[in-house]
Amino acid sequence: MKKLKKFAGLILALVMVCAMGITALAEDIPEPSPDYSITIKNDTSGYEYTAYQIFGGKYSVDASGSETLTEIEWGSAIVEDESTQNQTAALNALKALNFGTTESPDQPFANCADANDIAGVLSKYTSDSDVVQKFAEVISGYVTVGTEFSADTEKKSVYNEETEEYEDVPVFVGSYTASDLYSGYYLVVSTKVPTYGVYTNYILTVVGSETLEIEPKTEIPSVDKAVSDEDANISDTVTYTLTATLPSNYADYDTYKMIFHDTMSAGLTYDESKDNMTVTVYESETDAKSGKNGTVAVNGYSKSNSDYNPGTPDEYSGGTIITIEIANTNNLVDSEGNVISVDTDSLIVVTFDAKLNDDAIIGGAGNPNEVYLEFSNNPNWDGKGTEETGSTPEDKVVTWTYELDVTKADGTDANATKLSGAEFVLYRYKTDKNGEYVYETDESGEYVYETNDAGEYVNDGDGNYVKINVKEYVIIGKETMISETTVRRNDDQKK
Repeated sequence: MKKLKKFAGLILALVMVCAMGITALAEDIPEPSPDYSITIKNDTSGYEYTAYQIFGGKYSVDASGSETLTEIEWGSAIVEDESTQNQTAALNALKALNFGTTESPDQPFANCADANDIAGVLSKYTSDSDVVQKFAEVISGYVTVGTEFSADTEKKSVYNEETEEYEDVPVFVGSYTASDLYSGYYLVVSTKVPTYGVYTNYILTVVGSETLEIEPKTEIPSVDKAVSDEDANISDTVTYTLTATLPSNYADYDTYKMIFHDTMSAGLTYDESKDNMTVTVYESETDAKSGKNGTVAVNGYSKSNSDYNPGTPDEYSGGTIITIEIANTNNLVDSEGNVISVDTDSLIVVTFDAKLNDDAIIGGAGNPNEVYLEFSNNPNWDGKGTEETGSTPEDKVVTWTYELDVTKADGTDANATKLSGAEFVLYRYKTDKNGEYVYETDESGEYVYETNDAGEYVNDGDGNYVKINVKEYVIIGKETMISETTVRRNDDQKK
């Protein structure tokens, strides 16, 4: 709520006029008429806004360009009649505000009797003060009658494939307008947001010039997903990294929720061990990319996982949903018990491991894993009831594994006889510290045999055998132990 400077400044102008007793000049100021409008610049369609007139009055601009509103009264948005006494209720709510303590109260609106008195109090404070911001929050609870904004469009010629003709259709041009407004002080509220949208801060502004343009902050946070190795063998462990940014108006939120929803396919097994997840806060994008200067959070978040079984089968059927919830990013705590500092430039990075299992898809579409971020999207939420949240688009990565076809034959030409029952040993290659390929061994020096790659094999009787390959391997004929053939993956299996 830091868009109130013009609002407070104009209140100061009008109070000075009233205090000097120059109200006689009001006869030279034209009567209010519905000649004004507010335009909100926003390139994203699907938003809905409403403008509420909080105070009405006569608007004028003098030779020096100073704006003035005289004869201030309650605006049309705050109704006072036999069934609704919102002006009285709003006044009482403002009078009850206490910015001090019970022993030493600070109630700036305590002696106000009408709208003009309220304007006089507001003129003493800056736009980003607690008093002015709290005023906007309180007054929003008493507005009922407003003017809705319409999405601005212009007709463009678009080709219709069905009729095979060009047609003039309305196309959104990146703005919303509320028209036929009277002069006064207005509260502008976003009342509905699109799927990937956010509510704007309360906007208090003056309407008096013919067209007023506003460009609110509507950026949403983002989430990026990365995998340590796009190519892996079954039983290999891969590390996933989720990187989330924060919105530009992060400081305007009292609390900020962030929930990572990660879905992995059936071919991936989440490692549920206690230490298999790290949440780290970085001060900048540069630090996050380098992995330096990060602070690991040990408290302030929770994690859970559940089976993914949609009603309609999809590429994640039989997989796992992992949920990492940070109830309030301002409450993340490090290993020493200190609250981690988080601001709009911070990045929050989550890492965890998963293994490629026997259900992995070989080649083809691979084994997908996607994430989307759920987040607080209304800086005006008062903490009551259920918080409305927004979400980002999904970000997806794929881990592939491959199929290795081996034929053992008596000879190298096309007509060579396939050897039924021939045996061979498949060793997995790895690179040593000198960059040379060596056979992969475990800590005891034994060759690594895994269920899907290295090991001893016998063909199917027709001289063919099918197995998985991602890295590089050596096939050594078991009967002679001298024949070597290097086998490499076939990237054409990615479809």
